[in-house]
Amino acid sequence: MRVAIVCLLFHPRRILGFGSPPPDSRPVGKFVKSWRRVHCFRNERSRKMSSRLSSTPWETSMIDRTAWRAPTLSGTQRLYVGRCTRVRHIASWVISILIIAPIMTRTGLAESATNAYVTNVFPPSVSVIDTTTNTVIVDIGFPTGRAPFAIAITPDGASGYVTALNSLGTTGGWVYVLDTRSNTIVGGPIEVGSEPTGIAITPDGKRAYVANRFGASEKGISVIDTSTNTVAVTVPMEGMPRALAITPDGKRVYVSNEGLGAVQVLDVASNTISGAAIPVGGAAGIAIAPSGTQALVTNNNAAGFVSVIDTASNAVVSTVAVEEHPSAVAFTADGKYAYVTNQGSRSVSVIDASSMTVIGSPIPVGTFPGAIALTYDGKRALVTNEGSNSVSVIHTGTGTVGATIGGMGSPRGVAIAPPAPLHYVAEVPSLSRWNLALLAVLLVAVALVSAMQQRR
Repeated sequence: MRVAIVCLLFHPRRILGFGSPPPDSRPVGKFVKSWRRVHCFRNERSRKMSSRLSSTPWETSMIDRTAWRAPTLSGTQRLYVGRCTRVRHIASWVISILIIAPIMTRTGLAESATNAYVTNVFPPSVSVIDTTTNTVIVDIGFPTGRAPFAIAITPDGASGYVTALNSLGTTGGWVYVLDTRSNTIVGGPIEVGSEPTGIAITPDGKRAYVANRFGASEKGISVIDTSTNTVAVTVPMEGMPRALAITPDGKRVYVSNEGLGAVQVLDVASNTISGAAIPVGGAAGIAIAPSGTQALVTNNNAAGFVSVIDTASNAVVSTVAVEEHPSAVAFTADGKYAYVTNQGSRSVSVIDASSMTVIGSPIPVGTFPGAIALTYDGKRALVTNEGSNSVSVIHTGTGTVGATIGGMGSPRGVAIAPPAPLHYVAEVPSLSRWNLALLAVLLVAVALVSAMQQRR
């Protein structure tokens, strides 16, 4: 859009088709039978300038304007005779102004707020946070006894899938679907296994995978078809599946199994466990690098370390020492850094993903930090503090907490909706009085010039 506007400003004939010879002109030979205006140039410099400005240089020949006889033309020379192109030039400027004036006054880059969704156990709700102002927009209430825990947003940002635990008993688990446009619950709950503590959605948005820690027949992974919002299949697992992450190509699901102290790999195509479990320790949170080559797993113990898994060999290749009882982990969108919440030390550690080493000092946050999510531009990280009933907003550029959002109720999970694609908005309003006056003057000028040419 901007390129077109610049071209129109500097040479509108290039865009509007006035650079070629007039459509009513015609080459003439020895005599000029229909005389309107001959394109003549005072000198060679004028002719060259016209050739540079025109997209199709006109082949011209000097002519004695007082005579009716044209010079002899040879070879491919042509002399175009037609109506005065000055009228066309003025008309092109009129059209340019009509196109540019309204658009330039109302053209801009559309902005869309990016919201974060935080699950609260007491009272059961999901808080919607505007990440540009760090304020709560609305709290979405949940039924009594249904404690929201983990949350994932679909790739198109239209829906949020929230796992809910039974806060009144030991059995039962559900998944609720949020409409992120209206910030309301849509449809009925989807019944899964007991204590669904983890959820992830495939890159194509067609399936949601839920980790169920307990259940007689539902313990394992519930696979939800997002087109019908029903459980398509349940993949049984031993131990206690806690969290999961899906590779960028959508082919594998990595599940941290707290009961086994290992990571298991689920093949998406067949929905079966692939290969042997990968021992890590006290498996808790898990994240996969945007490149898909590495998976980081937090081991929630006093030793405090993160296991690095090579996804090509599905083996632990190194460990990174962090603080006490690391819980959740998340990569930045560019994959350069990973952020780890440390529940024991009330802090967040930053890992350089290229060297797999901790950089800087731990960032102090609230009490018992759990989940973490980063904005898509990588400038901020949101951390839920279960013990402080708050959310810490970390400015990643400075490594400090820039804001603390209170009023939460034992917050557990957090997810950030993807930003809407930026686009240019060109709204053409009605012309103002000034524009109408200018248009009238230009039209009168065109009419006068045209009348003068008719008299010649």
